Amino acid sequence: MSLLILTVLNTEANRRLTFRQAETRPVRAHLVAAAVFVLGYLVTSGAVLWFMHTDPGASAAAETAVLAAASVAVTAVRFAVLRLAVFRRKTTA
Repeated sequence: MSLLILTVLNTEANRRLTFRQAETRPVRAHLVAAAVFVLGYLVTSGAVLWFMHTDPGASAAAETAVLAAASVAVTAVRFAVLRLAVFRRKTTA
């Protein structure tokens, strides 16, 4: 639940601060962010479950490293999606 709340707050912060020049409705921004959140949750959970399956005796530190790496990848993808698809600037031709 805390990840969901943080995603909503992060999306709103991005909308107001990072991508404030974009003309995106808040509802659209939050719906896309919710979809990316679900995808990210599945990727990070899947990475940890896969790692635990392939190396059941792994240490908690190794599991944390896998989770951190997956989280960094998901964060990069989330930023790219927000930047390229959600908060793209209106082009003038």
